[in-house]
Amino acid sequence: MNIHTLSLAALIALGASTAATAQTSQVIEPAVCASDIAPAGTIEVVNFETRRRPIETVLIRPTGPTNGAAIVMLHGQGGLQSDLPRYELQAYQLASRGYYVVLPNYYSASNRSFRDSPLIAERWREVASDAVDYAATLPGVTADKVGIWGYSLGGRLAVDSTLDGGAARAVVAVATAGRLGDGRSTTPTLLIAGDQDPVATIVSVNRWADELRTRDMPVTVETLNTAKHLFDAPTWCEVFQHTRDFFDAQLLSTAR
Repeated sequence: MNIHTLSLAALIALGASTAATAQTSQVIEPAVCASDIAPAGTIEVVNFETRRRPIETVLIRPTGPTNGAAIVMLHGQGGLQSDLPRYELQAYQLASRGYYVVLPNYYSASNRSFRDSPLIAERWREVASDAVDYAATLPGVTADKVGIWGYSLGGRLAVDSTLDGGAARAVVAVATAGRLGDGRSTTPTLLIAGDQDPVATIVSVNRWADELRTRDMPVTVETLNTAKHLFDAPTWCEVFQHTRDFFDAQLLSTAR
């Protein structure tokens, strides 16, 4: 069974409620990249808890040597079932390079998949933080080698949960900007943005970066040449090259 089929089977097993199924009819070209290595990972569905509520989660375990690190990946507004096919092969590439990859369906923490509610947004941020704590319990993973990554809404949650005191040691936020909650953090952060993204505009991302720097966050911005918010396969390859380079430097470097 190939990787794509395995991941879809796992998502079906999730049985996750997602209002994003309208987006799943879109044909998505998997991001197969020139730098890819032979896949070496297994996928399963697991749960951890946030406020005693089970959070349905896809876990990709490396089957080769592990590097002692883990990455939590947060989906966008479309939901896990909709978003994972966009970058699932690259999530496997992270596992193939020794990372555990944790993909929580943070909508499990609320009865609705998306609602502009401060309380629900707080629950989702708690899921992000709890996912980082869960990742640190995986075999061979150490607490100072867990990063968090998010796309669109998930990127904002990754940043906000870290500002709220989450334990991630590095943050990557892709195609996102927006209002920030309270809090400060010195966690190294990478923002990846399309120069013509119609949703998370480059102007808003740069303003966001400036605001985060006032909160003590060391922020780097990488700009992509794209006019899309739902990236095509070559753009996802570029996103994950930046992602791997950043997490390798922040989580694996002995000079940290």
